[in-house]
Parts: sequence; C-alpha cells; structure tokens
Amino acid sequence: MQDHDLDAIALRRVLTLSETGLLGGVALSELATLAGNAVEVELPAGSLVATAGARVAAVHVVIDGSLVASGGSGWRWHRHDIFGAVHVFADRAARHDVRAAVATRTLQIDAEDLTDLFDDNFGVLVATIRAVAARLADGGIDLSPATPAVVGVPLGLVDRLFLLRRQLPFTHGSVRALASLAGAATEQTWPAGAVVARAGDPATCAWWLGDGEVRILDSDREIARLGAGSAVGLVEMLAGGRHRTTIETTATTHALAATAAALVDVIEDHTELGIDVLAALSRELLDRNAT
Repeated sequence: MQDHDLDAIALRRVLTLSETGLLGGVALSELATLAGNAVEVELPAGSLVATAGARVAAVHVVIDGSLVASGGSGWRWHRHDIFGAVHVFADRAARHDVRAAVATRTLQIDAEDLTDLFDDNFGVLVATIRAVAARLADGGIDLSPATPAVVGVPLGLVDRLFLLRRQLPFTHGSVRALASLAGAATEQTWPAGAVVARAGDPATCAWWLGDGEVRILDSDREIARLGAGSAVGLVEMLAGGRHRTTIETTATTHALAATAAALVDVIEDHTELGIDVLAALSRELLDRNAT
C-alpha cells in the first residue's frame, strides 16, 4: 500500500475519533496515538460485540450502521457514537448483550491495547481523564459526597491523606502518590459568606473541606451544602473547564487546595494514580447513566 494511502487511513481514523462525543475534546496528537492502535471491522447484522455479565473486550466507534443493547434497554449507538470505552476504563462488565443492529462498520480498539496505552502515554491518559470528567460535568454530575469527617486544623500530612482518600476518585490511590499530592497542596481559610469560586471562573483548583461548610449556588439558588470531608470543584477541575456553580462558605471554613497543574505533575510521576482516577470517574458515569 502506498504511503499516501496509509496517511489517508490514519487521518480518517483520527477524524472519526475526534467526532465522538466522549473524545471530541481530546487533542488530535493524542487521538493519533489511539488511532494507531485501532482497526476497522465489518460487523454483519446480529454480530455480538459485548455479552451481558462479561468484561467488554474492545471499544467500538461506529463509522456507519448502529449497535443496539438487548433487553429493551433502549440503548443504541449510531454514527460517531462510542461503545465500551467507559466500561473498559471502569473495568466493568456489560449490563446487556450488545449487537450490530444492521450491517455495521466500526473502529475497534482492543481493551488490552487501550490499557497499555495509558501506561505508556501520559498525554493520552490525562486527555482521557479530562474527556470523561467533562462528560460528568456536562451532565450536572458531581462525585458522590463523603460522609462527615473530623480532622485536625491546621492539617498535618496524615490529615491531608485522610481527606484525599475519603473522596472519589482517590479512594484506591497509593499512599506514595497521594503523599506527593498532599505535599503539593496548600491550605486555605475563609470566613462565613466568602465566595470560593464563581460560576464561569476557570476551574483550576479543587478543595477538600477540613472543617466548616459551603453551599453550592446555581443562579443564586442553593442546590446543595457540603461539609467537612467533602471535595468541592473536583470534577470541573479534572475536566479543565469552568465552574458551573458558585461556591460560598456558610461558616468559617478550612480546606486543602490542590491545583490541576499539581495533580497533573503527580499523575506524570505516578501513572497508576491517573488510571485509578479514570476508573473512578468512569464507574461514576456508568452508575449514574445505568448503561
């Protein structure tokens, strides 16, 4: 095959990945790495691509045709939709059989290849974390809040580790990786009535509350209150977007603050933490959407 034909195929694969809802915000350079591990497959109508109760073996990006889940779930994947990525990231089994509804062509990436990519390509891992976090944020989904906690103020290293591990997506993080993040974090204190972040501000930081309380405002309407042990602004920070709500203290509040840049630096040194973060975000997305 001529070199220009190979270049055209690679470009087509990158463009196909870029048009998916999940990976649309990932840089083309990162998508090129994913595309290099993808193959185009032809699926006759009725072909089984995932079995209920079994691990998803491959990610499928629909080029043309469609995939459908059995059991009356109503889930379908059409052109530019991606099936299986979040399941692979979360290491979760499919909830339904998924088949080709008609003759379908997909871009397929094996689950094992995808996992190896994250180990070897830091940029792909970070870009994918942002893409999944953005999907959560776009759906108005924050991570499940922690139960109330009592820690010392000011925060010692043990207190910092305790706060970080209480909240997704760090519950399974190694002590060494979290100690690096805890060491890069700073402490902040606000009086009652202080605005921690306004809707529309760049989400460059997340906060773990050591004590006190904040309320979350959507267009001046209170939608939630979070107390000690909770994380605030984490999904939006991971997504690399802007705050969708305003965060305001209701009492004197002390928090541990970590920037996106600090987290990225830690993930670069501890890839396993990034994989844990991606898995936790993906599980949350699957649980909320029940796919």
